[in-house]
Amino acid sequence: MADVLVYGGDLLIYSRVATQLEPRGHHVRRAGVGQSPAPADVALCDVEAVDPSDAVRLLRPARLLGFGSHDSPAALRAARAAGMDRVVARSAVAERLPALLDELLATMPLDATSERR
Repeated sequence: MADVLVYGGDLLIYSRVATQLEPRGHHVRRAGVGQSPAPADVALCDVEAVDPSDAVRLLRPARLLGFGSHDSPAALRAARAAGMDRVVARSAVAERLPALLDELLATMPLDATSERR
C-alpha cells in the first residue's frame, strides 16, 4: 500500500485522510510547513496553507494532490501552475479521497513505491 503524507493540512484534514485511508492499508503521516518530511508515495497539500511551488520542490518525486476551498480559486490555480498532479476542492477530499489516491497511484512507475522503502 502507499505511504501518504498530509503536508500543511490541519489536524482535522489529517484525521479525515487517516480515517479514509488507513483502513485500506495505507500509511498516513503529517508534516507541517518548515519541516522536511521523508519521501512519500503521495502527498496531499493544503494549497491555502503552503506555497505550492515550494511544496512541489520539497515533496517530489511524490505524486501531489493539492486541495483548497472552492472559494479560493486563485490558490487552486497557483497549485496547478506550480505543477501539482491533481488539484481539487477541499470537499473532494472528504467525498472521494480513496478514488483520487487510486488515480494518482496508477500514474506512478510500477517500482516507485518499492524503491522508497
